[in-house]
Amino acid sequence: MLGDRIIVDQDVAQGKPVIKGSRVPVEIILGSLAGGMEINEVAEEYGLEKQDVLAAIKYLRFLLDANMPRSSAELMRSLNYDVEDVRGFYLR
Repeated sequence: MLGDRIIVDQDVAQGKPVIKGSRVPVEIILGSLAGGMEINEVAEEYGLEKQDVLAAIKYLRFLLDANMPRSSAELMRSLNYDVEDVRGFYLR
């Protein structure tokens, strides 16, 4: 899925994820969107297709899903809290 549009190559952009066939880093695309640019504006600015910009958003979602705890209890545990149940947690 992401490999169709997003690649990581140590010889391109210092190994950062980029849009395949370009040297445009995903972080630049996401930063442009965060700065208020519209998807079509970003695509036009960097000579990309709309689907490339959408792939950058999907890539971010993939990273977040892969790194986020699956529950509030897991999140609290990752922050070094003892979680006995959903009503109480204590700092270790």
